Amino acid sequence: MLRITLTAILTLLTFGATAQSVVDQGLVDRVIAVVNDDVVLASELSTTVQSYQAQADRSLSPAELEQLSYEVFKQMVMTRVLVQEAERRGLEVTYRELEEAVNQQLTQARAMYPSGEEFRAALAEINLNEAMLEDMYRTEARDQMLINQLMTEQYNHRINITEEEIDEYLEEHELTGEQRTVFKLRIVSARELPGGDTEDAVFEQARELAERARAGEDFLELAETYGEVKGDMGIRRLGELTPAFEQVAFALEQGQVSDPVRTSYGVHVIKMLERIDDETAHLAQIQLSIEAGEADRRRALAALAAARELLVDDPAAVVELPEYTDILEVQTVKLNQSELQANDPLLASQLAEMESGGLTTDRPYEGALSFMQLLDRYQTSAGDRERVRQIILDGKMQREREKWVVELVSEAYVDVKDAEFRGILPDGPGTR
Repeated sequence: MLRITLTAILTLLTFGATAQSVVDQGLVDRVIAVVNDDVVLASELSTTVQSYQAQADRSLSPAELEQLSYEVFKQMVMTRVLVQEAERRGLEVTYRELEEAVNQQLTQARAMYPSGEEFRAALAEINLNEAMLEDMYRTEARDQMLINQLMTEQYNHRINITEEEIDEYLEEHELTGEQRTVFKLRIVSARELPGGDTEDAVFEQARELAERARAGEDFLELAETYGEVKGDMGIRRLGELTPAFEQVAFALEQGQVSDPVRTSYGVHVIKMLERIDDETAHLAQIQLSIEAGEADRRRALAALAAARELLVDDPAAVVELPEYTDILEVQTVKLNQSELQANDPLLASQLAEMESGGLTTDRPYEGALSFMQLLDRYQTSAGDRERVRQIILDGKMQREREKWVVELVSEAYVDVKDAEFRGILPDGPGTR
């Protein structure tokens, strides 16, 4: 959840804002929005807006204050949805990590005051004590650490920066530097995707587990032994989960175990632990991943062999193999020899001695089996390539994150109770 940050807390202390004013306005327990199984309170919104007001270098106009309230409200909803997604994926924060973060924040907060007595007095002015402040920091730190893990899992390995993009940035900003050798490569990759036989085997295992659960074996123990994620899903509302999962889950009677269900996450066996109402239930699942098997690996190797044979006969050939279009991918990239030398000296050495058109051996590359064809080798200026790479990556990740968070919010159940804030969130299954 988006709570008052370290800077905001200390700003409130500096400016002498009081939490009692929020209580006096009767805002503390008023729910302004329901976000899946969580809520946004008016007191949270009011206090956070006050903190941003205090940090402004001038008084805000009524229109600016209204816009600030809208932005803070949206951030609160987005933060809740992100934390819920992280929890749904089973991401966790260790006790040690959390305590280190909280202790660091508390140390920084205390350092702003000459003595512990003055620090505690400042907290008392806004009806807080050190234990309450620590709890606030702990909640904020956990949420932020979960969100950081979620974003790393979602994007860090999915966004690639090409050498062409770096070259364009260097040229646009007129950056130059030492000479470097660049290899222009065609990468032919075959992914080990699960075929029909593999999926059938997983479905068969799921059917066996469902029968064992119906015969009396403990469902959660089966989930812990065989499942890929935590079995107890907690209380879930209709609209939170994927449609295929929900269609089966919410049709179950209390205590009933489903037949296997296929989603993008794998194959699931679902149990209705407790039916609360038509749209709310306590659910459990056994989730089995569908991973490539030996037959799938052999097919990937056969696809690479066919592509290799094509390029041996004609190095300039277009790699098109209709029988392998579902697993075969061809891309052209540029790789810096110095970076290759540091990360993969064997490949760098192989490419340095290779003639144009030459092919490397099969090797793992970006989650697939691949070989490379050397198309060209040339010299170019380096500039500060790693810095540029990070600049481009940061920009791409920010844009992707913003789009994804909007998608998550649009898929979440958000019931906005306060009419003032209706209409500022994307459409979705809840009342917006």
